[in-house]
Amino acid sequence: MEKLQDVYGDDTMSRAWAFEWHRRFKKGMKDVEDDPKNGRPATLRTEENVELVCQKVHGDHHLTVAMIAKELDMNCERVWTIITKDLISVQK
Repeated sequence: MEKLQDVYGDDTMSRAWAFEWHRRFKKGMKDVEDDPKNGRPATLRTEENVELVCQKVHGDHHLTVAMIAKELDMNCERVWTIITKDLISVQK
């Protein structure tokens, strides 16, 4: 799994999803497309989103991840990923 993560980074399928796809194919599923989802699509780690999070973090150090996510209408996990993967790596 680590080798896949080295190559694909955040796009690596989780172990749980690998088992789920295996189960689906064993049941006869032939299509590799995900089932349609309800609700708002996931927000991607775009340059624009990274910049918006960066502005929030540098603008007010008292904001929490949840507060930033709410203000930017983003998922908390996505904000955390941007902070830990994009912003911290820039400072190193």
